[in-house]
Amino acid sequence: MYEGSWINGEKEGIGKMFYPDGARYYGQWSHNVPHGEGTYKYSNGDVYSGQWSQGIKTGQGSYEYGTNGSQLVGTWFEGSIASGQWIYKNGNSWQGDFKNGRPIGKGAYITKGGANQQNGEWVEILQDEADEEGVTNLIWRGEAPQTAPVVASELNRAAYKAELPSVDWSSKVEVKEEEE
Repeated sequence: MYEGSWINGEKEGIGKMFYPDGARYYGQWSHNVPHGEGTYKYSNGDVYSGQWSQGIKTGQGSYEYGTNGSQLVGTWFEGSIASGQWIYKNGNSWQGDFKNGRPIGKGAYITKGGANQQNGEWVEILQDEADEEGVTNLIWRGEAPQTAPVVASELNRAAYKAELPSVDWSSKVEVKEEEE
């Protein structure tokens, strides 16, 4: 069920969508898909709040897992987090790049409150005896822990946006004029 703005028979502007499986989306729409700022609550309790492009998570956003309370905050590309922070429920975090939703490459683990930091690198290692070709394991290669040079306030969890910006969709949507 959809409640919201329509233009030329398509969902456009601000609206809410309630899906049969219990999931719901509230935010900006363009040509029947989430586009702009919006929040999607999945039926399993996970929540993504952030930017969408043509129905795909793209831009700045946060994803909170309902099962464990951890949160991915950062830049999203083609539906997956590309770089940012993975903040665990206990306040510890990983900061760096991601590939297929997993940490990859150089980055840092930072303890709650920014007291300690361990720099290192997540490296993909190809499994020799995997059932499928191209299966990899991730291995953490960390340096010695040190005092973190991060201000504790920069490690806060992302807040859900209470209000969405207003958008003048009339300037973004072509309206067909009726012929006489």
